[in-house]
Amino acid sequence: MAISFTRGVSGSRLAGGPEPNQIVGQAISLTWAFEEETELSTPRWPLAGLVLAIAMNVAGAQPAQADPLTPLTPAELQYLQQVRTVLTASHNDTAFRSDGELMVDGRYACQQRARGFVGQEATLLPSAVTQLAFIYLCPN
Repeated sequence: MAISFTRGVSGSRLAGGPEPNQIVGQAISLTWAFEEETELSTPRWPLAGLVLAIAMNVAGAQPAQADPLTPLTPAELQYLQQVRTVLTASHNDTAFRSDGELMVDGRYACQQRARGFVGQEATLLPSAVTQLAFIYLCPN
């Protein structure tokens, strides 16, 4: 399908009409020309194939396996409460992290301590997070 815009010429002039005095000032004539669909259907096949291939990959993908949800232990609840209190009082941006992120940070501090890495320079965590993780999360 082709669209052509002409300015200042009427439709009969475009069609080769004999009257040149039908020029219309500032008129816009719209001409729709329907052509064969062979030109447009050729690029549609690769696009349809691509969409089909993506749909097949998404449909055949395995669902991600998640860890089973377990309730937090009393020590983990105390850790989260204390971390939020201390970090909020010290105006640390880490206080705005989710509970999951704070738990991951605390467990990371415990893992690093077991390997012999202690301190903010070694763990890249705020010292309040590491100290509270040592108290509430790490086995003694």
